[in-house]
Amino acid sequence: MTSGQQSNHSYNTFSTAWLHYVMAALLMAVIIGTAYYTYAIGSRMSKVHTPLIDAAMEIKLTATTAHLWFEEIISGDRHETLEGVLDLLDQSDWYARAMLTGDKNIEGTYVPLQDDILRQNIEEVLHKIAAFRDITRQRWETRQESGIGSDIDQRYDALFKDFVGQADRVETGLQDLIKKDLNTFKIIFTTLFITALLLTVVASMSFLRLEQRRKKDFYALSKAHEELATSERHLNTTMRCMGDALIATDTAGKITYMNPVAIALTGWPLDEANGRDVREVFNIINQHTRQPVENPVHQVMQKKVVVGLANHTVLISRDGREYPIADSGAPIIDSKGEFTGVVLVFHDVTEQYQ
Repeated sequence: MTSGQQSNHSYNTFSTAWLHYVMAALLMAVIIGTAYYTYAIGSRMSKVHTPLIDAAMEIKLTATTAHLWFEEIISGDRHETLEGVLDLLDQSDWYARAMLTGDKNIEGTYVPLQDDILRQNIEEVLHKIAAFRDITRQRWETRQESGIGSDIDQRYDALFKDFVGQADRVETGLQDLIKKDLNTFKIIFTTLFITALLLTVVASMSFLRLEQRRKKDFYALSKAHEELATSERHLNTTMRCMGDALIATDTAGKITYMNPVAIALTGWPLDEANGRDVREVFNIINQHTRQPVENPVHQVMQKKVVVGLANHTVLISRDGREYPIADSGAPIIDSKGEFTGVVLVFHDVTEQYQ
């Protein structure tokens, strides 16, 4: 795999991983949103609908209780007062108004209804409560003549029945409103749930593909590393076994490698020569003038081309022995075409000279 291919592959892998992270974040957002929406709607239904249902029931309960008390008072079977009956009707009126305008008591907070039809029904309930209160006072004032079966008694019962019917319509309308809100909640919740489920499936498949790709990339990378290690071992064996001496340097002219032949000719062990300036280890002079010869490493670094050693070049080893040598230096170029160092290849030509 070339450097460009590796770069493109790395970019594609990064882009794919980034996309998967975005999908995971989106999935998490949908799940959290679904949970929050469920909690919010449940809380709203609990805080809004429950008190309203209680209010609708209290409207009928208090008015019905007032009706029973008043009948018992008229019959002389109950020791209650007209004020107690009227207080119950006032309570029924309060609950109806709380559903319209909002209010609170020890039982909870009542949020005003927004449905226009339901509000009209509650306003009608208020009118009927007021009418029922008026006829209650009239019947009390004429209680001597308002016995069971009397005209005012029949009108009293008819108004109460009319009131109960209107209160039932309020309760039914409120139940329908709650059902409507509940159905809307179910539709939205189902949509969110299905969306989250689909995203989960897509994300799972995508992560599975990403994992498979990672395994494939890991296998390819491991194989490439193994091949590289094998190649390096072969190269190292070749350099160690070759008959010529070999010295490698970096771009600063510091020694990075020497094969056994170079170690033998220079007299420098690799652990001591490693990192030293090549001129200190590869000490060469002209055989006739005995003057230092320009080191080919510097020529290669300047020209970036293969250069040969000058004729009659002598290598002076660390222990002072001299070896006539010949060969060349060459630049080390990496896969990107960049200059990374110099390699010197030389050999002892003593026998040829003799």
